[in-house]
Amino acid sequence: GTKPDPKAARALILAPTRELVNQIAESLLMFTRKTPLKITSVVGGASINKQMQIVGRGVDILVATPGRLLDLCERRALTLTHTRFLVLDEADQMLDLGFIHDLRKIVKMVPKRRQTMLFSATMPAAIADIAENYMDNPAQVSVTPPGKAADNVEQSVHFVQGRDHKAVLLKELLRANPDSLSLVFAKTKHGAEKLMTHLAHSGFKAASIHGNKSQGQRDRALKGFRDGEVRVLVATDVAARGIDVPGVSHVFNFDLPNVAESYVHRIGRTARAGREGMAIAFCGPED
Repeated sequence: GTKPDPKAARALILAPTRELVNQIAESLLMFTRKTPLKITSVVGGASINKQMQIVGRGVDILVATPGRLLDLCERRALTLTHTRFLVLDEADQMLDLGFIHDLRKIVKMVPKRRQTMLFSATMPAAIADIAENYMDNPAQVSVTPPGKAADNVEQSVHFVQGRDHKAVLLKELLRANPDSLSLVFAKTKHGAEKLMTHLAHSGFKAASIHGNKSQGQRDRALKGFRDGEVRVLVATDVAARGIDVPGVSHVFNFDLPNVAESYVHRIGRTARAGREGMAIAFCGPED
């Protein structure tokens, strides 16, 4: 019932991308609607002065990207000495994105006596390692066994000669399903951008979403995809973590991921909410 202290956050939720931070904050606002709890989100790319004012008043639950959180702490706009809950969302992606140094700094600022929770779609060794180091006898809760794909996804694979052939095949398959919403996964930011440009030049309504895009560009691409103005969205794994678009009918693995669980996670972007979906993988010599 008491108010949070000024410049303090009672619970801290860290997520790797701005989209995820915003999504988590939106969900929390819904859950806490008739309660006095104050939810605030802070991400890079937005005005830090405004954020300093808001966290200055104290918050119950702060949702943040690690970089911006550290900026606020360094400016003494925020202190984590009263934080009793620490949550890492999509913890595996955090490590991939090289947030490990930031996380170590943040963990040092939070009291030893706290509850720590790690949420992750996949459980690579590095996460298990962190759990051991940052937690006292952690309990592991697993919702679905790893490596289990959604039932109503029809999966297929095409063996191709190389990247150029992949592009030709992708265009053929997209033309065969002109009304579908297709999500295409590429391995790198550069690869995703190049493929999207190629598709756009070939007359497809394509957009891309990856780490080199500004927040506005990412939001516009996602909105266009949701509204059906964009028919093909080319994405990297990290950027796609926050994508929940119900109408996705086809997921193309233009580049196959190295981690089997990432494949399961990618193809889970289709066949949402009881619908059917197609997952098509392209396998070249390099895959």
